[in-house]
Amino acid sequence: MASRSRARGQPQQFGDYSRAIVETARECLLILNQELQVKAANPAFHQTFRLPPEKTQNRPLFELGNGEWNLPELRSLLNETRTRGVPFEDFEIEREFSGIGRRTVLVSARPVRPGPDSDSLILVTLKDGAERRRTENVQRSMLRVREKLNSTLEPEKLLDDLAREAIELVNAEGGYWGLREPQGMACRKYFRGSQVLPLDYCWPPGHGLAGWLVLHKAPYLTNDAVNDPQAAREFCQRLQVRSAISTPILDSQGEAIAFFEVHNKKDASGFTASDRESLMAVSRAASTALENALAYQRIRWAEERLKQYAEVVKSMQVGLSIWRLENPHDPRTFRLVVSNPAAERA
Repeated sequence: MASRSRARGQPQQFGDYSRAIVETARECLLILNQELQVKAANPAFHQTFRLPPEKTQNRPLFELGNGEWNLPELRSLLNETRTRGVPFEDFEIEREFSGIGRRTVLVSARPVRPGPDSDSLILVTLKDGAERRRTENVQRSMLRVREKLNSTLEPEKLLDDLAREAIELVNAEGGYWGLREPQGMACRKYFRGSQVLPLDYCWPPGHGLAGWLVLHKAPYLTNDAVNDPQAAREFCQRLQVRSAISTPILDSQGEAIAFFEVHNKKDASGFTASDRESLMAVSRAASTALENALAYQRIRWAEERLKQYAEVVKSMQVGLSIWRLENPHDPRTFRLVVSNPAAERA
């Protein structure tokens, strides 16, 4: 008798345990019965879709809200799960939901059985499809960035491509990039749509968003740029900046060597923390390539100056030679770089 009592109690205990998991999950979860009525919904579902328990509990899924879930394809998939136990994953719904506007939702479902003597239920998981799209967009953007980074050693072209990619990635109206100079972060151009406008401005450390990056080495996000004390008000008014994300590009020592900044979402909404994270991912991908491009640029400049010095030396009447010590600790490693005709005659 005791054994039979325990056997009858196990499904209830399992059901309570399952309900606790559903209620504490961060994802939106529903439990449907064989009639596809909602037997349980977790707080995440109620909060996300703004449907209180009294408008959810024991109601058919397809009658919730204004009937947004009443889709032939979704009904067919759930019937397959109900009758044949066939699960499905990430069925995409994109439509207007009452109270929250247009959303993209990924629906997954699988059969569950609370106990051996219980009817099968259906566990439905709802995920934010926009987040998946954002992740996919970031991945595609990273691939394009890496391809472009590997195709050039010109810092300016690299940063042009990076700024355009950042603007597209977060659906911004425009933006610019800047390189670290002794005076601060220097900008030369502004990208707006297909236009490239001249912009000659230098942000000293601590001044404006770019100057903030020099000191803090972290991205800065504002959705009220004109009234943000860190943003330069006149500059924001001049470029009609409402919202912005300024992102540093850090070298291997953690210092800001450049930055890029995007302005104004095209849909007039504000930038999000996800946008900021996406741009930092792009920044990290660009860091090593930019360091290499700047190092290569310095080498070319040094070689050009050396050629100029060589021409001066060759034109002199006094014998003159230029030597380079390749190893400072070994005087035997002096190498002749250039000598003029007078020195060679001597």
